[in-house]
Amino acid sequence: MKFITPLTIALLLSVSCIGQSIYTPKIIDQLSKLRHLLVKDSTELLKLQETTSKWGDAQFQSDEFYGAVKTVGELKRQFNFEDEYILKKVYKRFESIGIEKYITASDIQVISNSIELLHLVFESIFHSNHPYSLNPEPKIFKELEFYDIKPKDRLLYIEGGTGMVPLLICMINEGVNLTLSIPNGKLLFEMSEQLRMVESNINIENVKTGNWEMEEEVYDRIIVRNVFHHLKNKKSKLNTLHSALSQNGELIILEPDASSNKANTICPKSMELTKIISTIENANFQLLDQLKQSKHYQLLKFQKI
Repeated sequence: MKFITPLTIALLLSVSCIGQSIYTPKIIDQLSKLRHLLVKDSTELLKLQETTSKWGDAQFQSDEFYGAVKTVGELKRQFNFEDEYILKKVYKRFESIGIEKYITASDIQVISNSIELLHLVFESIFHSNHPYSLNPEPKIFKELEFYDIKPKDRLLYIEGGTGMVPLLICMINEGVNLTLSIPNGKLLFEMSEQLRMVESNINIENVKTGNWEMEEEVYDRIIVRNVFHHLKNKKSKLNTLHSALSQNGELIILEPDASSNKANTICPKSMELTKIISTIENANFQLLDQLKQSKHYQLLKFQKI
């Protein structure tokens, strides 16, 4: 393959700790192509290096710092707010981690321009330093294993991020029928462009969070990633998701746990884990499994009953 290098061999030898091999030669080839697409020209790359060199390895392991970078990227990319406004919002929300030492006005456009690559770096798909080579043990693969997606699954994926996770889902699970539910139209377009880089059966649909209309029993799995705590009228939304799932279908939630983050640096609207579980179980779901995804985030798998 064009992009297969000696790194391929090293990666294939190192995935035994993950269990069933996810890093196949084809996926390595696709991720390598994606890296080439996301790494900007030399000028942009130099600016990105200058920005991230101030952060250090510890920041790439921090949920709070990742949240700050995501917030900067979203406020600039999606809404094109003024830099001064973005800094004011981010400095206030992430004051407890001293974010002003790491992100300044000159970094905002750089972060926005490279937010897709930064997501993959924070998820440890790529290393944090140039040349941003593939990491043999990305933490997000544990999350993808937790989903346990089967061939030809009908999957609804709901999030407000950059689309990197559904991109990986399509790479790893050929033939999955993926529907995206994204509240922001511009973001949906950008995600669809990224997903078209992967040869998969992808059904892209914008289901607005304010008016969810879904047919009954059309999905085998529904993934709600870092969105649940933002939803208004959760009981009604859960009833809609319950109806849209097939018999014994699964609802998978990734959420920040407020009980592990008393300073609310992740999101002021985040809920305590026990409250998340009880809210969902009260909507006729049964908790099947849970996994601590990172310091403050929990993965929860429920079955429709």
